[in-house]
Amino acid sequence: MAASAKEHGPGRDAFEKRCAGCHALDKIKVGPAMRSVYGRKAGQDAQFTYSDALKAAPVTWDDSTLDRWLTDTESVIPDNDMSFRLNDPAE
Repeated sequence: MAASAKEHGPGRDAFEKRCAGCHALDKIKVGPAMRSVYGRKAGQDAQFTYSDALKAAPVTWDDSTLDRWLTDTESVIPDNDMSFRLNDPAE
């Protein structure tokens, strides 16, 4: 039986619904692993092959950069390879 949003929390449920197709917490999938991304400089997980734009970006992931990234990646780091975007800011 699946756990409810109350047991997992809305962040985990949103991750499983919207992100888990390309990302996992601790392993590389289509995208890099997401554990410990908060506070990390963009493009710096040595196990993942990032676009040149991400490798060169002067971005550190925090509330502001992640919110902007998830709604419009191009506004944060132009010419990146992530085409996904969230249209609902509540997510």
